[in-house]
Amino acid sequence: VAAVVGSGFFRDDEPEFRSIDKAMFSIFRCVTDGCTSYDGLPLAERLSNRYGPIFSIVYVIIYLAISVMLFNLILASFVDSVMANQLQRKLIELEMNTNSSEVAIKEELLRIFLQAAAHGVPSETVREIVDLQNTLSSRS
Repeated sequence: VAAVVGSGFFRDDEPEFRSIDKAMFSIFRCVTDGCTSYDGLPLAERLSNRYGPIFSIVYVIIYLAISVMLFNLILASFVDSVMANQLQRKLIELEMNTNSSEVAIKEELLRIFLQAAAHGVPSETVREIVDLQNTLSSRS
């Protein structure tokens, strides 16, 4: 789009914009910080002198917009990748912690049950422990 506009505006006065392919290449060079004319002089400076401050303002706005958008796109993809990896690690860690906690609870209940059976704890308490253990077992 910029090449068509540049070619339309500058075709008659600037050899770098005489055709769309030359305009595309000139704009590419200007965006990647190699903005020189065919004779080696700064193209942006020459166009600014010829077309005034309007060109300078438009050039700076376009240059900053492209630079900021490109940087933002790269940074966003990096941040997205980091966040996805962190989430995956947290889910694995949570799953591991859940499994180890469940095993620890079951072991403690079994210890309490065996201790209760050995010391003659009332049968009502034993039933409550068995019911609790069954409830935990059914959840897993």
